[in-house]
Amino acid sequence: MNFREVNGLLAIFLLASSSFLTWAAPSQSPDTLSKEAMNASEKRNIFVELGESPEAWARRYGKQVEVNSKNHGLKFYSLDWTVRNPGQLVVRNRSSEFQLHAVLGAMGTFDDEYPEEGFSKILITASISHGETIAHDEARQKIFALLQKIRSAGWTRWIYPSDPRLSGEDAFRYQIAEDDTFYSLDSNYLPPLNIWMKLSDRSQWKFFLNDVAMSVRFSRDQDRMKPNLPGAYIVWIEMESKNEVERSEFKGEERKKWKALYPGERKKQLSTRIEQEKKLQVQGYKIDVEYKNPDQ
Repeated sequence: MNFREVNGLLAIFLLASSSFLTWAAPSQSPDTLSKEAMNASEKRNIFVELGESPEAWARRYGKQVEVNSKNHGLKFYSLDWTVRNPGQLVVRNRSSEFQLHAVLGAMGTFDDEYPEEGFSKILITASISHGETIAHDEARQKIFALLQKIRSAGWTRWIYPSDPRLSGEDAFRYQIAEDDTFYSLDSNYLPPLNIWMKLSDRSQWKFFLNDVAMSVRFSRDQDRMKPNLPGAYIVWIEMESKNEVERSEFKGEERKKWKALYPGERKKQLSTRIEQEKKLQVQGYKIDVEYKNPDQ
């Protein structure tokens, strides 16, 4: 199961989660919401960092951490807030950090096979509005502001090694034409509203910093897609270690030998990229030859 397939499974999870978190959560009773919410002083002290141990979360957040160990070999540690009482969260990566507001949850994944790596994945769920709905143009601006905040914290664009190097409007044109929601859009380009509305659900931007890959996705209520009427959005930010990204290219016995096998796999991916770029140039796309993958 390669990185794209892993993202496919995540997309299914995100779509199911979005239905509950964004569209259903506002109808919950105030009693249920207040029972689950953290208080204001607790919100200010929350931060997450890939590579931390589950014990570090337990020491900082105590009983606020819920543990799911039903999956063999994997444990999931969760912090949860509610739509009416969201959290604030600082995302750290060594000396880099940025803050998120209106956070609904954070889940760290711990792989028993690689205990020395701590959390190999962290998935954060966040809202971008105080209410149930938001104007589509405001959502566009807010998500773009989030992307700029991430870039300002030192994260740079990461394009999957077999995908073409396209920038600006071309990256959006390609993603829409191919309906490729796994393609990394260019966070330096703010598309006009008409292009924004054409993006598929779960479109994403990918980043990389200090051996950590990050994807930022959004999902929106497909029944509220008229540009002149309010929509409903939810955002996911997933961080994944470089080791886990490379391991995900293999399965079974090959996964155990991923360090030896990955360089050869990477060469195949880059060859695929070159072939795709040749075809796209014929179609009028401009290849960003200056782009270098930050994980090289």
